[in-house]
Amino acid sequence: MDERIKILIEKRKKLGLTIRQLAERADLSYGEALHVEKNGIYNETYVSKLTKALNNALRIKRKESGIPELGNDQKWSLKHEECINCGTTKITHAGRGLCRSCYNFNNENQTKDHRRIRGIAGKKLTREYLVEEYLIKQKSLNDIAKECFCTRQFVYKKMREFKIPSRDQKTASALAYRKGKVIGTTIDEDGQKHTVIYQKKDVNEDFFSSWSNETVYVLGIIYSDGNVYQKGHYYKLSITQKEPELLNKIKFLMNCNAKLTFTKKRGVAGELYSLSVQNKKIYEDLIKLGLTPNKSLTTDFPNIPQEYVRHFVRGCWDGDGSVYIGTRSGSIRASFTSGSLNFIKGMLNELEKAGLKKRTIYTLKRKNPSYYFRFSGFSQCKDLYHYLYDDVPPEQYLERKCNVFKDYFEDRKKK
Repeated sequence: MDERIKILIEKRKKLGLTIRQLAERADLSYGEALHVEKNGIYNETYVSKLTKALNNALRIKRKESGIPELGNDQKWSLKHEECINCGTTKITHAGRGLCRSCYNFNNENQTKDHRRIRGIAGKKLTREYLVEEYLIKQKSLNDIAKECFCTRQFVYKKMREFKIPSRDQKTASALAYRKGKVIGTTIDEDGQKHTVIYQKKDVNEDFFSSWSNETVYVLGIIYSDGNVYQKGHYYKLSITQKEPELLNKIKFLMNCNAKLTFTKKRGVAGELYSLSVQNKKIYEDLIKLGLTPNKSLTTDFPNIPQEYVRHFVRGCWDGDGSVYIGTRSGSIRASFTSGSLNFIKGMLNELEKAGLKKRTIYTLKRKNPSYYFRFSGFSQCKDLYHYLYDDVPPEQYLERKCNVFKDYFEDRKKK
């Protein structure tokens, strides 16, 4: 069983929570929480939610006991209230949610799969050898320890002795990803567990730095189904879709190798695919282009050069728009919905500039009202079809929606 799962179980029992109670707090089904605890299967999404729920429960318990809560500037680490292994806050955080003691202990355990032989390391670990292996060949301390039949700590001691600078955490992490040393587990759509080697996520971080058809198309999708998030030094762009096609096209356009994550259907929520990109420059460029966190109800239509507007509209339509054939009338219809009245007014203004007919905005009255407009019939939808898709390559549109337009007009030609 994974060590983190064991820690979860211990924490839950100490807090006096049942699996069902913890599942409710973590917004998971009882079966999903049981899947982690009883089967011992590590799922990053489930474990993260359970850990967060346990930390919240611990915070509430401390508050009820009169123990003051730590402020953001006093927290043990950015993501953790305490060491996920031993639960201490007295020893400083080193990495991966572990205190310095547990972090070193885990690293030492990684080198216990090789035999240690006295006398070899002391002779072999010269300054010249460490410079060659560590700085030039970029081997890790663990790799060198295995070759010299000693511990990682002894290699580190010799480096300190020879005043050889060690890598910072960011460089070491990037190197580990590049060499395929970061290994985890994932669960596929059929519930099967797989071991995966995580690779460094590459992306064109200048993608949103200048205007292009591709840039504004992806920007439109993000305005509809994306979000940006920032906390401390953590900058993230995430996009969710019910099908993977658009996300794979975004990856292609942005030269991104990040893997899509899949969330199974749960309750009323359907299946979802997600793409996450953690990059400070992309985050800052998107903010400059008008995107804001929690944008859905307040966003305005962005200021985009006129020659690119239709590509942005197509991206938005692939996200929050629809095209369908009426079941009774057999006539084609296309509609667009948004939670922001200012945004939908801005889009209609641009469509009218392009020569499309003026549309009426309707309101769907809910707790948070949404707004929509619609094109109906052959003439109106044909103008919209040409506006959205003329001379556009297939990697810049959702084929399913485009094909509804295309098939309808081709059928009309035959008749």
